Amino acid sequence: MLKKALTVFAAIALILFLFTATYAESSIVESSDVKVIIDGQLYTYAYVPVNINGRLFLPIREVAVSLGVANDNEHIIWNDAEKSATIIYGDIKVNLVINNPTVTVNGETRTFDTAPVIYKDKTYVPLRMLSECFNRKVHWDEKLRAAFITTEEQYNKVRYIAEKSSEALSAIKKGTIDTKMEIQIFGQGSSVSFTPSMSTRFDRESKRLHIVMDVPIMGNLSFNRYYGDNALYNWNMFRRNWEKTVFEDEYADIFFQNNVDVLSLANSETICSGMVVEEDAGSNKYIVKGNIYQADVFNLVNEVVYVLITFELDEYYTTVYVDMDSFLIEKIVMDIGGGLDSQLGENYSAKITCQFNNINGNFEITLPDGV
Repeated sequence: MLKKALTVFAAIALILFLFTATYAESSIVESSDVKVIIDGQLYTYAYVPVNINGRLFLPIREVAVSLGVANDNEHIIWNDAEKSATIIYGDIKVNLVINNPTVTVNGETRTFDTAPVIYKDKTYVPLRMLSECFNRKVHWDEKLRAAFITTEEQYNKVRYIAEKSSEALSAIKKGTIDTKMEIQIFGQGSSVSFTPSMSTRFDRESKRLHIVMDVPIMGNLSFNRYYGDNALYNWNMFRRNWEKTVFEDEYADIFFQNNVDVLSLANSETICSGMVVEEDAGSNKYIVKGNIYQADVFNLVNEVVYVLITFELDEYYTTVYVDMDSFLIEKIVMDIGGGLDSQLGENYSAKITCQFNNINGNFEITLPDGV
């Protein structure tokens, strides 16, 4: 009787094990679209990242190496009998066990809300678990589908420069923002290049803008517009007259700020986690860079060429040049690429350069008369 009971118990245990294993496998979602940016640099992995119950997992050896661990068996040690891994990074020693959320870091235990797993014969570790064991900050941006990992020191540097540069920009009363876009479009074995440009003069006191855009394609398209007194004035090149659009007060303020704030560094978690700071003493510049994009800069591209092309943003890298003394952002360079919806081609690459000129210059912005 006892033998029969044990047999039944063993059968039930086997069924439960198989059910659990099947459930665990089905809860793993491969996430090839996810980006991982560490210290401002985009990393790709030979084995696909996976999502388990809302947590991002990566192959342990690859992510350890991208976090700075030496890629050898002295720093990444696998114990097959115990199903455990030991990772050594500088003076930090981390011990992980498969299916165990408790990690040992330099002899002290830390418990996380998820555990390493084996998936397709590879050991996968929660990205946040290993990163935080190495004293890294982790930020997830759902819109970008990207995880950003940085050090506390770099995070604080970027945040400080973002805050100071915002103060510096707000102190500028007048100026000109010149934007150059070097765009190359690829499709069906050929390519086409063109270089749109845009110049924006602004006056904070009168809250006025003068924007000139030139698009050297299909001849040369030129756009001329003014903004002031809560109204936008567009020159209709076909009808040869000015057209006026009146804004609500709230939207008018947003429109003005969006055009002026192009040369700013957003003080956001994504920016602070996704960029790093280098100091160039020779040019007296902070160089802030990383695999992120400035939304205001990208929107400029769409604004200039939206009539002809709809861009998709798949690749991006931004470099910001900040004066060490004034903290004024002098230039932003953004390299982008991706697919597009256009008869001109299927993919594109672009380099966008925004630069400050004529700071507090002696000019006035006069709105069109009789509109």
